[in-house]
Amino acid sequence: MVELGKYNTLKAFRQTDYGWYLMDEAGTEEVLLPNKFVPENLEEGNELEVFVYNDSEDRVTATTQKPKITRGNFACLKVVATTNFGAFMDWGLDKDLLVPFS
Repeated sequence: MVELGKYNTLKAFRQTDYGWYLMDEAGTEEVLLPNKFVPENLEEGNELEVFVYNDSEDRVTATTQKPKITRGNFACLKVVATTNFGAFMDWGLDKDLLVPFS
């Protein structure tokens, strides 16, 4: 089972124009690892520890970037922008983390 907001060890199983699809241990869930995060020499069957989150289009996505915080933990993060609905925090990934006001 793939856990959002956490590190997961997944297996590379299919390469596409967009990146590699990684599969969970049970072989039931797949997650895209975009090309910009694919390590050199990744081959089918290799296991990879990745962080899994929802991207800006709400798709489940994997990254090899290291976030400053994971689901269920606490950390002090820098506010990079505020809006009328919340604050965006720098958590170490390309997509800033939205913390809603309510």
